[in-house]
Parts: sequence; C-alpha cells; structure tokens
Amino acid sequence: MPKKRAKKKAPGKKVAKRAGPGRPPVEVDEEQVAQLAGLGCTAEEIASVVGCGRRTIFDRFSHCLEKGYNERKMSLRREQTALALSGDKTMLIWLGKQELGQCEPQRVIAMGDEQPRVAGLTPDQFEESTVKLIFAEIQKRKISRGKQ
Repeated sequence: MPKKRAKKKAPGKKVAKRAGPGRPPVEVDEEQVAQLAGLGCTAEEIASVVGCGRRTIFDRFSHCLEKGYNERKMSLRREQTALALSGDKTMLIWLGKQELGQCEPQRVIAMGDEQPRVAGLTPDQFEESTVKLIFAEIQKRKISRGKQ
C-alpha cells in the first residue's frame, strides 16, 4: 500500500489546528450571554442572538446564565423591597408570605347542620384517613356543644 504524502503548506499561510473532529468552536462573548440572561432571555433566545445552538449555551456558558439570572433576581428583589418600604400594601403582604412564611390561617367553618368544611372542602373530598378523623372530631365537638 502506498504511503500518503504530507501536503506541503504554502509559505506564509497558517492552517488553523482543531482539537478534534467536528466543527470549530463558536466565538461567543460571555458578557453578552450574562447580559441577555439578566434581561430574562431563555437559553434558546440567547443562542439565537449569539449564533450558536441552545446546547452550546448550556454546556459552555451555564456559569454566565446563572450569573445573569441571579443578577436579575437581585434587581427584582431590590425593586420589590423599595416598593414595600414605600408603603405598597400589596407588596408588603406578598413579600411577607414569600420571605417570612406568613400566611392567612385556614379556618374551619361549620354552617348550620351541614358538614364542616376546611378550605372549602368536605370530608368526602379528602382521601387521607387522618383528615377524616379530624372532621369526625370537629363533628363530635359541634354536637357536644349543642347539647350543653
């Protein structure tokens, strides 16, 4: 079998070397990826703008995505906090529920002779036996109070 001859390079020309088979890597500006993520763009949208595939964004620039998304979250929190501190009642309630774990208590409501309801549901609409036991206890207490 004849040996393959090595191709001669023309003098003054440099041939780009590849690391392996496949396409050469796409040049992408990391700062642009982070800025687009900070605007709330999805990975697909960012890939479309910078001219590469979505998978490339996840594989090579996930740290930029995370940085951009985190900066966006911080900015939104800053604005929400400013609104709440300026007296926006809706924002105060929302932040209280989200960050402080505050919630409105669920009350048990008994309406006349009807079955008691918790959060608008009757015992038949629950499947867990413990919840049914709670409803039974409520029913007993209601009856014992009526006899007194």
